[in-house]
Amino acid sequence: MPELTARNVGPSGIDIVYERFGDPGAPPVLLIMGAGAQLINWPEGFCQELVDRGLHVIRFDSRDAGRSTHFPGAPVPDFPAALAGDFSSASYTLSDLAADTIGLLDALGLTGAHLVGSSMGGMIAQVIAIEYPDRVRSLTSMMSTTGQPGVGEADFSVFADLGAPPRDREAFIDWQVRALRLAASPVFPFDETAAAERSGRVFDRGYDPLASNARASGYWPPATAPNACGPCGCPPWSCTAPPTSSATSAAATPRRRPSPTRSC
Repeated sequence: MPELTARNVGPSGIDIVYERFGDPGAPPVLLIMGAGAQLINWPEGFCQELVDRGLHVIRFDSRDAGRSTHFPGAPVPDFPAALAGDFSSASYTLSDLAADTIGLLDALGLTGAHLVGSSMGGMIAQVIAIEYPDRVRSLTSMMSTTGQPGVGEADFSVFADLGAPPRDREAFIDWQVRALRLAASPVFPFDETAAAERSGRVFDRGYDPLASNARASGYWPPATAPNACGPCGCPPWSCTAPPTSSATSAAATPRRRPSPTRSC
């Protein structure tokens, strides 16, 4: 599908690049990616699966990702300070990212959508459900968390030996493939060729390591408190891959509806 650009989106007036799949008259599903990730990180096969089920799919680059607006002058975030409760180095918050997303819905003339968020995208989707409940038809939070300590925390120690991502294209592809392999399923086969191809596309579309850090710094405030989604009224779902499958593999072959949960 061709990439399109929505101009002057949301309160910040940014540009957002997006793609649409399927019948625009079908129920819309908005796919929200995580920190530093681009719209192409939603596999085309997954998007087509949703279209085949009668849905209209929209995937997009959030601010500071891919081909949407970047903020090169933002300060370098101080993660230790953020973990200690000082968020002064964060250039923006989950609420800002939620407002961008609602601005995209406005630009597309959509009164609401089914939200599907992955990792930090799940946190953005939760904030949208809290702050804009009338725009949410349903909420699916994948591989994500509420922002509360001890809830859905990732073990980043597995990436300790990777080091910082390189700025050279070929070195970045190698680094990204190694990172994806570490996070992949211990049972399902890892497609190194596909991982390398997508990593090259990520680099070419607008790889920005400083911007990725800026996005990540914005999610440390526990904005998505566990009881805050109560007034939303939309059906919330929590998708966590079983130990024998990667999140990508589980999402790419949806066969069972996840159990409903109120801890969105």
